Amino acid sequence: MKTSADCGAYSRRRRAITAAALLLTTLVVALSPLPADLSGTGGNTFYLSGCALFLLYALQGRHALDIAKTPLALLSIALAIPSVLYWRDPALALYSIYFVVGVLVFLACDSDIVAQFSVAASAMLLAITIAAWVGFGYALAGGPSLFSIQNPDGRSNDLFLSTFSNWSIGNLIRPAGIFDEPGTLSFLICFIAALRHRLGQSRRVTWLLLVAGLITTSLAHFIYLLLHAVEDRRFIRPGWKSLALGGALVLALLSNADLTSSPESEVFISRFIVDEGRLGGDSRSDLFFAAVDRTTLETFFFGLDSDCAVRPLVCEAKGYGQFGETPAGVLLQLGIFLAAPYLFVLIATFALAIAKRSPIYLGLFLLLVQRPYVMTFGYSFLILMVIFQVQPRRFGRPLASRSVTPT
Repeated sequence: MKTSADCGAYSRRRRAITAAALLLTTLVVALSPLPADLSGTGGNTFYLSGCALFLLYALQGRHALDIAKTPLALLSIALAIPSVLYWRDPALALYSIYFVVGVLVFLACDSDIVAQFSVAASAMLLAITIAAWVGFGYALAGGPSLFSIQNPDGRSNDLFLSTFSNWSIGNLIRPAGIFDEPGTLSFLICFIAALRHRLGQSRRVTWLLLVAGLITTSLAHFIYLLLHAVEDRRFIRPGWKSLALGGALVLALLSNADLTSSPESEVFISRFIVDEGRLGGDSRSDLFFAAVDRTTLETFFFGLDSDCAVRPLVCEAKGYGQFGETPAGVLLQLGIFLAAPYLFVLIATFALAIAKRSPIYLGLFLLLVQRPYVMTFGYSFLILMVIFQVQPRRFGRPLASRSVTPT
């Protein structure tokens, strides 16, 4: 016979599962280019609508959010005022809207929702990466693209049986799953792996995700995987250590080998070869230093042009070119006032890496350096959830010891 406590626990778990499903659906629909291509509606609209539904559901029957706990969201709005006045452009006041909404979603997530979100996201990403491996094999065997859609940035994204890819050479592709590019899939896998580690969820599932994610051939993914392995050394048994050492040795040998038998192998291996002091897969360093060279005292505080913050097509038409996804590029594009939320999260992540002596936090910091998506729709609440979520405890025991999150 069920007691009132059992019924209450079941009700809380059911609500947490539903809320987590809403949150995960919002993330996927906002970041995948497929819904936008089919409907003509931007991912930002899906993001704001989904977050609104989540907040209505998650806060139903609960007290309203405590405004005192939202200083970062309020500060990000206030810091836009100098830029609004300088450029005389009221649209800048709304630039941080995705971040503000992300903060509200983060504050509305209790421990049960976070745990269920982690489990659901893990299952989804595992299914996507398995499909990516299948699509990779299909393309490698000579399978043609079945159809293509257009990414928000205008690039073509082709479907190879069970995965999209916006990059191919010969019969080789870099799978992106259901997203716009391989880096997006890799970024999500790494952040969910970090969240799983913080919650004490199954290491086997975490490592299955990380290893399967290598199909993206993302250099950032490979670096994060190594840092995750350093912190999760209890899982890395002597046999695994030997395997990792052997893999590093093979990589070192390959980096000095003459692999020019095919253009495909040359391009793939070159991503992990050190040439003139830099890795071949490093596509950010040049953009970073180019942004630094263009930075002046004016752009440091207010950015290059208000259009570059809120009207990217107009900014491009003015001939400003690309800023690059680096901290220097963000500062050049926005100025320090508008970029403050990103810089705060970036610095806080590095500080946590030092304070906790955590290679995983260092990996998250490097991911945010490479992909400064703190204020981008679809990413904000995930980044805040992973970095700032305090590991919950119930009755003096970590959440991981409860049966609600077995995987």
